[in-house]
Amino acid sequence: MAGDRCLPEFFSETNTWRNTPHYTILVFFGVCSSMCIMLDGDITLLAAIYSISFLLVMGLFAFCGLWLKINRPTLPREIKSHPAFFVCGLLLVSCAFTAVVLLHPEMLTYFYIYYGITTTMVMLTFARVSIFKSFLQLMSHSKVARFIIQWFVHKRVAEEWAHQKLKNLQDQGVVYFTKRASMSQINRALQYIEQNEEARWVKVIHCYTDLDQIPPNLEEYVRILDCVYPTLKVDSILVRGEFSPAMVQYISKRIQVKVNCMFINCPKIDFKHPLDRMGGVRVILNSEKPNPFKRLAGTTSPFFGLSPTSPMRGNDYMALVQDKLSEDEKDMQSSPDYSFNLDLDRGN
Repeated sequence: MAGDRCLPEFFSETNTWRNTPHYTILVFFGVCSSMCIMLDGDITLLAAIYSISFLLVMGLFAFCGLWLKINRPTLPREIKSHPAFFVCGLLLVSCAFTAVVLLHPEMLTYFYIYYGITTTMVMLTFARVSIFKSFLQLMSHSKVARFIIQWFVHKRVAEEWAHQKLKNLQDQGVVYFTKRASMSQINRALQYIEQNEEARWVKVIHCYTDLDQIPPNLEEYVRILDCVYPTLKVDSILVRGEFSPAMVQYISKRIQVKVNCMFINCPKIDFKHPLDRMGGVRVILNSEKPNPFKRLAGTTSPFFGLSPTSPMRGNDYMALVQDKLSEDEKDMQSSPDYSFNLDLDRGN
């Protein structure tokens, strides 16, 4: 979870002597020890706590199996099971969970305590950017807050520390691998990253084995989307080589981005490599859904004002896109609460 930025990074730090995550081990030891102390070492009660946790995990396995069948239908699977098995397993786990709770109802209190602490840590990790921004705003507008902070540390030191932490969080890079030049697909990925990730630096990477395989207009699309999303920095990177687990590891080391922070679309059945061999690459989107406007001959696209069936050269297409963005820029600049600078020729 620390690798996926769901918990503070110190949980993933390893000991240089033994290469073990010592902080995680120590925290786990503290949690288990505190539980033994709170329950006076009663093996029966400890077993009840373990049963509740284990059965909840088993229930989540069944629920997630159903969720993946619905939301990731193209995901390659070595073993295919009927949805009825998942439903049956979820019902059996529910019966066992109910029996344990009825037998030891007092254990739910301890479960809620530890679950609440864990959930609070995760939520605080997700809200780090908002917390640091609120802290800086409080320091600049509240005399009481500045007075209290100065009892412990100088105001300038506290502000510099918060600015540095905020910069480190937002300068973290993420990678999105794209197989083809699809503006709508890249746009969906950027929307996901903007809503769910702290990082504000997105590297759109395409792997190719031959120059003829490079999708046309990919760099132009990335440049346009870089202008559309003012809070994100979007780069386009072309890597020569086949997309594979070895290539993912090579790119991770070369650009200093963890594999957990690399995203792909849901692979299809004919994907060459098992997903568990990819080193932890995250699947964030399904394959692009068919465009309903392409089914209607002679209809007009609501964004560009183009007929999808009409032939158009790349330069004409880019010119119309630029005209559309210029119109949006004027609308945004007319609003007192928003400013938008458009420069298609600026470097990433």
